[in-house]
Amino acid sequence: MANYKQLADSKIQFTTKIEKAALENAQKAVIESLKDEVSIKGFRKGQAPDEMVLGAIGPQRVAEEALNRALDKAFWNFVQGEEIRIVNRPDIEMPDKEGWPMEVKFTVEVYPTIKLGDYKKIKVKPAKVEIKEDEIDEVLQTLCAQAQIGHTVDRAAKDRDLLTVDFVAKDKKGETIPRTEGKGQIFRIGMGHFLPDLEKAFLGMKAGDTKDKVKVKFPKDYQAPDMAGKTILFNIALHEVKAIEPEKLTEDQIEQFAGKPMKLPAFREQIRETITTNKSKEAEQNAIREYEEALLKLVNADLPPSWIDEEVKNRFMRMTQNPQFQANPAAFWAQIGKSEEAFKKDIAEEAQKSLKVFLGLSQVIETEGIELDKDEMNEVDQLIEAQVARDPNTNQELLKDKIVLNRKIDKHLRAQVLSA
Repeated sequence: MANYKQLADSKIQFTTKIEKAALENAQKAVIESLKDEVSIKGFRKGQAPDEMVLGAIGPQRVAEEALNRALDKAFWNFVQGEEIRIVNRPDIEMPDKEGWPMEVKFTVEVYPTIKLGDYKKIKVKPAKVEIKEDEIDEVLQTLCAQAQIGHTVDRAAKDRDLLTVDFVAKDKKGETIPRTEGKGQIFRIGMGHFLPDLEKAFLGMKAGDTKDKVKVKFPKDYQAPDMAGKTILFNIALHEVKAIEPEKLTEDQIEQFAGKPMKLPAFREQIRETITTNKSKEAEQNAIREYEEALLKLVNADLPPSWIDEEVKNRFMRMTQNPQFQANPAAFWAQIGKSEEAFKKDIAEEAQKSLKVFLGLSQVIETEGIELDKDEMNEVDQLIEAQVARDPNTNQELLKDKIVLNRKIDKHLRAQVLSA
């Protein structure tokens, strides 16, 4: 039977006794450790009597350090004796009255007890990957648009055409609004390069056409606060309309894209393979997320609050390093539509889920006896060598444990998803 009380939030509480002799021994050890700090006339450093060292250092400092030593020793003796895995420093409650032995109460977070349901019943697999010809067409059209390859046509502009345009916004006085003017701008219509109202205004226009006072609505979260949520009038002009026709690509143009001589059918096949690879990876990741969501429902663990707090702290710190946040924190909060408190609450909920999944997966790989093979361990060693080259002070053992654990988890997840 455990000699401690189990509390909520993965904490335990226990009381232990410190004898007067233990505190006296701790005081002697403190004095001995501090002897080299003091210089007392007539004695070499480290050789002065304890009473003189105590007088030179001060009884208050010695008493405080001796008590800390005694408390630390009592705590660790209990923890090691009970084989408890702690995750944080303890809270200490001292007795109200003086007396011996001194009864001290410790409350400390411990590694959570994990109860895991029948994870073997979880069955997921990646969705079947199918590539349609219009997906290949879209890639080809996008490549042409990015390279501004098209054929000039004498017709009204339509969706997916490549246009050359001018635009400028005017205020009520007819003066140009800063940061709203563009001349000779080339863009592919319908792809969201401009605001929706501005793009739509060019539909049906021919080269040489102009329009004045086109109403363009700016989104509420627009990056420029002075225009966010407003409707602004634009004058626009269309100079050229180009149709994007990948079937008319020359071999030289294909070589620019592919990096080597290639006919259009072969280039299309290369694009198909790339799309297939990307879609397969995406399908695998979606299946892994599905597996993790199913596993989360099977994990019962009371997480230590310090784990959640640390995760929130780290994620929030990364977010505040965002240039957009640093430029204007108030505008950032307004854009995401959340307060700092609400944002941190969301992070805490996400952190709790991810930590539970991690604990569940850690138990699974231990239960299943998942190991890395020789080649996989060589990859781990290479990662450690690279990190040590960047930071010679890296704790290699801790880093190795972390990498190996994560690699084992990845190996298990891939096996579950691909073999299902």
